[in-house]
Amino acid sequence: MLELADFAHTIWIVVGIGLIVLELIVPGTFVSFVGISAILTGILVWIVPLGIVTQLIICSISSFFLILIGGNIVRKIFPADRKYVPIRHNEYVNQIAPVATKILLNKKGGKIKFQGTVWDAVCLEDEISVGEYTKILSRDNLTYIVQKASQEEIENYLKRNEKNDDYITK
Repeated sequence: MLELADFAHTIWIVVGIGLIVLELIVPGTFVSFVGISAILTGILVWIVPLGIVTQLIICSISSFFLILIGGNIVRKIFPADRKYVPIRHNEYVNQIAPVATKILLNKKGGKIKFQGTVWDAVCLEDEISVGEYTKILSRDNLTYIVQKASQEEIENYLKRNEKNDDYITK
């Protein structure tokens, strides 16, 4: 009669593949590293029969090292657009930011790209479409309160970024 232990390697490999696929839904890269670790554990269990506690220890240790080493490798391959600079209190007010996801009137769900990352945004006056620019009025926790930027503000923002791009490429 077959026991669950006879299928341990298959279970590890299926769980690992499932975690890698889950990476498409869950942001961050650590889930895929845990999935790779589960696949490696499954291959090891297929070659050498191991107890469940040993399997869990191997998967945990390999996950730790894969996340530690793999995270550094991923950051080198895919560097951030900009370095993170902590925002001082109210430094973000009146800053211009492009719309990443349509910003709805008084509803969460919209997003702006600000300081190299995407943030939740809400507009109290109007909907703002992707491709338009916003002016940041305030921040409520991790959500920015924004309004549509004027044409003059947009032009100044684009000129300032053009100068920064020239400086970076030289």
